[in-house]
Amino acid sequence: MSSPLLHFDARVIRPSRRSGCQWFLALLAIVFCQTQTLADQRLFGVAAGEAAAVSPRFQELWKAVEKRKFGENAYPIVNYGPLAELGYDEYRKIVYDPAKKQWADSGSSWRLDYFHPGYIFRECIRLNEFQSKAGNAKPIEIDTSLFEYHQGVIDPNHLQGDPICYAGFRLWNHLEAGKPISEVVAFLGASYFRAVAADTVYGASARGLAIDCGAAKGEEFPVFREFWLEKPTNDQSATFYAWLDSKSATGLYQFTVIPGEWTRIEVRARLLARNDIEKLGVAPITSMWTWGDGQSPPEGQEFRPEVHDSDGLLAESVTGEWLFRPVRNPDATRLSAFYLPGVKGFGLLQRDRDVKNYKDQEANYHRRPTVWIRPKGAFPAGRIELLEIESPGEWIDNLATFWTPDEPIRCGDVIELAYSIDFGPGDPAEHVGGKVVESRIERQADGGTQFVLTFTGVKPEADPELMIETELPVESRTDVVRQGDRLIATFTTASKTGVSREIRACLKDGSDYLSETWSYQCQP
Repeated sequence: MSSPLLHFDARVIRPSRRSGCQWFLALLAIVFCQTQTLADQRLFGVAAGEAAAVSPRFQELWKAVEKRKFGENAYPIVNYGPLAELGYDEYRKIVYDPAKKQWADSGSSWRLDYFHPGYIFRECIRLNEFQSKAGNAKPIEIDTSLFEYHQGVIDPNHLQGDPICYAGFRLWNHLEAGKPISEVVAFLGASYFRAVAADTVYGASARGLAIDCGAAKGEEFPVFREFWLEKPTNDQSATFYAWLDSKSATGLYQFTVIPGEWTRIEVRARLLARNDIEKLGVAPITSMWTWGDGQSPPEGQEFRPEVHDSDGLLAESVTGEWLFRPVRNPDATRLSAFYLPGVKGFGLLQRDRDVKNYKDQEANYHRRPTVWIRPKGAFPAGRIELLEIESPGEWIDNLATFWTPDEPIRCGDVIELAYSIDFGPGDPAEHVGGKVVESRIERQADGGTQFVLTFTGVKPEADPELMIETELPVESRTDVVRQGDRLIATFTTASKTGVSREIRACLKDGSDYLSETWSYQCQP
């Protein structure tokens, strides 16, 4: 599935005219940048003494990619021929033969298979494999005999045009002891990848990097153009490397995948800025929210109460505060920023895991994973941004979030990154205390908004009071009501021009904070 941000990007880019002299000067600026010594070393999630603590293989591969030019040695994009003409249903008829998974001789339970190019996945990648801890990597060429082409969707013997290779790959292993192997992680398209954990299904995606996401000038989409896989020697983890390529940056990523009840992906990366970057989006996540929690489905078209891969953004500040923002399908694209003195973790959560709230046994939205980013060392002062795009349906990913530093990245800067990505059910283990498990938000006919917040995890002996911070007039509010282990708070705000529409709320007992801080921005 193509990213909806690609569609958004096409809408915001506007053609501009420059004189030949201006283009020449811009080209000279890029060349000048690439020939200068490094401007600065930026450490995000990495302590100063750990910046060089990477493996010899990482260092060797970095030397190979840091001097590469944009798009160097890339496969041509498949823009014509039978593969480019495939539709969604036709592409699904090309299936990897399950009996031909790779790495059966590895001595581990890991297995590898590939994605065929075609449909919207027209940008082929280069794949290499290290057979051992020492030695060189061998290129992996496409082998059409590994695939089944059902109903004669295409004839693999008659593929013509430019050279092609695989569009992506997928790793398999045991997620639970005693059960068959299943998919663990898949890399397919630009720098997107998804993973699953025990008792979850594919949902939100992670990305390698976001550049100028949500900016008026249009987003730049980096691409994982080449991978180096290490044939695993144990069942616990698999490690591989990826070259990330973009007009504004080149980089090397090391991924270590550890499957389980929560599947963890350890990330170590190094980037070189090819030119100035206005907004660097670190550890980006992409997801989908279409309706639910007071926002109704299309009238007369749907029986499902909720449809979403994620229902909220959660962030942990170095101050100890936890911030939760429910996500929405907005009337118009909106970008929110949350400024923090330091970030210990953030992610898009699928908190609501009750199948009755979705009534969809096929899509299994109640089993979609949370994606949680945990820096090795807290990210410094900066902001977490949340992009919400108006969307006509569940087939479009309309959410994106990422962390970005306060200071822009300059041409020649080297950026060191270290963080983990956890895919799993519900909240991260370190988040204890009161949580907002449901946010019903209903706009009133008079322009006001009613909020019904449901909290869990509050200690039973507490005497909770709802604290509200907003410049909007609060027209009514109720006492906090207990319903079993849940606490319900209701209030209504009126609309008012010329003031901030931001609302923050939490439960307190005197000076004791009982819950996370709930945050929301009312639509105009």
